[in-house]
Amino acid sequence: MGPSDDATTLPGQAILPTLYYLQETARATPPEGLGALATLLCSRGEELCTPGRDASLLPLLVPLTRSPADGAVTGVLRWPTGTGEGAELPLVRTAADGRQLQLLATLPTHYLQRAAVLADAEGSADAAAVAAIWRDAGGAEIEPGKAAAGPGGVPGFLVTKVGPFIDEYEGLARGHLDKGSAQAALITCERSQSLFGAWGRPFAFHARMLAGLGRDEEARDLARQALSMPLWTLGDDLAEVCAIAQTTVEKLAATCRLRADGGLTPEQLRAQNGMDKRTKEQVALDKASYLLDLAVASPDDYSWESIRPELQQLYTEAKQVDVARQVGPIA
Repeated sequence: MGPSDDATTLPGQAILPTLYYLQETARATPPEGLGALATLLCSRGEELCTPGRDASLLPLLVPLTRSPADGAVTGVLRWPTGTGEGAELPLVRTAADGRQLQLLATLPTHYLQRAAVLADAEGSADAAAVAAIWRDAGGAEIEPGKAAAGPGGVPGFLVTKVGPFIDEYEGLARGHLDKGSAQAALITCERSQSLFGAWGRPFAFHARMLAGLGRDEEARDLARQALSMPLWTLGDDLAEVCAIAQTTVEKLAATCRLRADGGLTPEQLRAQNGMDKRTKEQVALDKASYLLDLAVASPDDYSWESIRPELQQLYTEAKQVDVARQVGPIA
C-alpha cells in the first residue's frame, strides 16, 4: 500500500497475530491505535512482522513492522516489571546494530498525531493520507499550519500539545545552544531526563552537551548515570559514552558480568556494610537485567538468542511468569 492509496486501514486480520501475541503470550494490553500505526508504517514502505519468530531481537520487544531498507524493527516494549493489565507499552525502533532501542513515543497514538502534524507542517505529499489515518485512530482534525504558528514552532507544539519525544527535546536543546543560550539548552536536557528517567539516552545526550561546553566533571557524572541505565536504552555509541564517563567498554562489561552472576560491586557492598540484603526475587531480576546488558556490552560473547534460555529461567525465579513466557527460546 502506498501513501496515495485511498484505504486508511489495513485489513483487520493483518495485525491479529500481534494482538494475539500481546494478549496471550506477553499478557499485556494492546495499546490504542496499533492498527492505525501499522497502516501508517506500511504506507511508508515497512512490512508487518509476526511476533515470536525472530530470536535475534531484544527479547522484551514485540515487533510490529520491519523496514526493508535498513532492517530496523518498530514495535512496542514491555518492561520486565510493571507491565500488567492496562500498563502502557512505549513505541520503539531498533538501532542499526540491533542491540539498542530508540524510544519513538511513550504511546503509539502520540506517534500517530506527531506524524500527522509533521506531514502538515512539511507539506508532505501524503499529509492528507496521514491525517486520515490519525482520524481513523480517533484523533482530532489537524488544523493546517497551526503547529508552525505557535511561539515554539513545530517542536514546541509537539512537546506541549502532543506528547513527550526524546528527539524533539534534543532538537530544542541544540536550537538553544545554537542561539547562544547554553543555560536554556541544559535546562531542556534536564527536562528530558525528568520525563524519560528510565532511559539512558537523555543522560548520554546531556553528557555530550556538557562535554562540548568543557564541563568535563559534570559530563562524566551524567555519562555514568547513562551507563547505569539498561544499556539497550542508551541510544548512543557505547565506547564514546564510556570515554566521557572515564571508563572503558571492557571495564563496563566486567561489571555487568559480575552483576549477571549475582554479585555486587565493592561500592555496593560497602554501602550495605558487606551484606547483600536483596530478596531471591530481586537477585534474579538484577541478574536478568545485567544479562541483557551483556548482550550490548559484549556482543561477541552474548546474543539476544543465546541468552534467552537463561533469561527465561531468571524471570521465572523472579516470579515474572508472563515476561518469562515472552522471552523464552524461540523454536
